Amino acid sequence: MSNLNCFLCAANMNEEITEIKTKWGNYELVIKGVNGYVCPECGEKMFGPKEVDMIQNLTESLSELNRIEKPDILNVEEVAEELRVSGQTIYNMIKNGRLKAFKAGREWRFNRKDVESIKKGGLIAAARGENITKKDTKAIKEELDEM
Repeated sequence: MSNLNCFLCAANMNEEITEIKTKWGNYELVIKGVNGYVCPECGEKMFGPKEVDMIQNLTESLSELNRIEKPDILNVEEVAEELRVSGQTIYNMIKNGRLKAFKAGREWRFNRKDVESIKKGGLIAAARGENITKKDTKAIKEELDEM
């Protein structure tokens, strides 16, 4: 990793061994000893591709524990929980074509495999700093503007 400025407050971030707290359903997972950058001003944390892969693999393995109980068709609330975003973000993703959906009556429904492909593809690519398209950049800007 190199010298980084916080994307929230622009302060110089410190390279540290830290911990990350994440949730999966009813479980709270704390991973200690993770290399990353921590902002001394606002506390924001950033991690490199290796650490992001490790965190994602751990949470994905937790998701496999309850695989049998998971339905193949999801509603907006379930997709928002899977992607860890708001319901409004899900509607925005449908509107701009980033998320495949279909209507069942008046409700939006999603195939689990489509949601999982977004988690595995788009998020990993962005975390690794791979080429992000203009469409991706525009979508990220729209999401940040709504916050």
